[in-house]
Amino acid sequence: MAITSSICAIVLEQTERTRQSSKADIERLIDQTQLKIASLRSQIERERAIAAALRYIISPVRALPVELLAEIFVLAIRDRTHITDVLRLSQVCSDWRQVAHATPRLWTGLIRVNLDNESGSLKEAYADGLKAWLARSLPHPVPISFMACPPKDTYCRILAEILKTSPRWGSADLRYAPLWLINRVAECRLDNLEELSLGTIGPNTSHLDPLCFTGAPRLRKLGVKFHSNDPQILMPWAQLTDITIDSSSHDIALDILVQCTDLIRASLCIPGWHELPEAERDIHVLSRLRTLSFALFGSAGKVSPFFDCISAPALEELCLHFDDMENDVDWKAAHLPTFQVRAPHLARLDLRYATLRGDDLIDVLHYAPALTHLKLFCCWDCFDDIAVGALHYKEGVRPLVPHLHNLILEHTGEMFTPGVLADMITSRWAGAELATPPAVAHWTLVRVKDDHTKHFADVMEVLHRKGLPIELLNRSGNNQFAPAPSNS
Repeated sequence: MAITSSICAIVLEQTERTRQSSKADIERLIDQTQLKIASLRSQIERERAIAAALRYIISPVRALPVELLAEIFVLAIRDRTHITDVLRLSQVCSDWRQVAHATPRLWTGLIRVNLDNESGSLKEAYADGLKAWLARSLPHPVPISFMACPPKDTYCRILAEILKTSPRWGSADLRYAPLWLINRVAECRLDNLEELSLGTIGPNTSHLDPLCFTGAPRLRKLGVKFHSNDPQILMPWAQLTDITIDSSSHDIALDILVQCTDLIRASLCIPGWHELPEAERDIHVLSRLRTLSFALFGSAGKVSPFFDCISAPALEELCLHFDDMENDVDWKAAHLPTFQVRAPHLARLDLRYATLRGDDLIDVLHYAPALTHLKLFCCWDCFDDIAVGALHYKEGVRPLVPHLHNLILEHTGEMFTPGVLADMITSRWAGAELATPPAVAHWTLVRVKDDHTKHFADVMEVLHRKGLPIELLNRSGNNQFAPAPSNS
């Protein structure tokens, strides 16, 4: 009502004011009023900007020391989106841009280099941006990954800018790089290179000169995938501590492995042997090896040449994966227990698609007295009533794997009786609770993923209510009980 009255009053006022004015005079008055409105709007926007600037001046973030703001920036960067995150931070305001540009750690995320065949201003802009990015990361090491690459060695400014920084590379991913690019990188200074990944070189290249990376004094981690007809690779094998080998030749893979005398972690994916070698290999001691992952593929099922030639006295974790095997592994002749004698501290065992039987599993566990973690995945035949019964705790009888406290069973088939498994879990739970000192370790996690009988689920629910960290998962991965403690 007040607004309507005000408008009416203004209309009366302007009517009286323009009583003697022509239409043209009134239109000039309208133009003058519009100019005043524009001027007032501009003044309002300026006053709003002044208010915003004053609020910024007294804002808490402006009072932060530059060093603390830089640390906040570093924590705000996510690995997968680090480029977008850094650019957004640097575009908030000029002060933040100065802090971002003066914080080299913000610019040390993974750089995926595209050496495709684009030309013109777009490629030049990419090269300029890459050069500026690398300059802001000084003096820190940077990780480099080569993605799209031309098939031939032609001059490329992008590559030239990248190769200039090779002494600062902390890691280099060359899995998708052609041979000419790998050769170019091998010729560079690699003073800070600690991690290197190489893919398959290409068919019929074994006659070419060796690829030489012996000039990388800090190289510790290597991932390499090769065939028997790839060129020879020269590496500072003895200084490596982490190696992943994926090879179609088990002999080349073993030749490499035994040269890596300082290994802490090793992962091999090789074919098995069709026939046993006529001459046995010498036993090579990998005295620092803690984790070993061994995967087989193909149709050959003999593995004893591997287990017979390696000694790992410090080994703590062993993963045996046979997902890609076409035939069964000959476990009776695998000599795994003999290998275990040379690895007395084995604490974690992970078996996937292993075709061993129940008595084979008992032999493996018998030679793993320090075992704390056991995982069986798609091991259809080994977890039968005999193996489950061997794990059953009986008072006055020395238990098998007394330190076992973490048991994961996923898709282990129907060779065991659910009631026998429930009794075994219960016996070890009671043995840990009642005996002084405990004859077996307290369970920290029992996870069973498969279909369950009602009796088995009922028994486990009773133990769960008493504190047993049990997870019963159906085939969809849904847990029947509340989550177990995360101390696995």
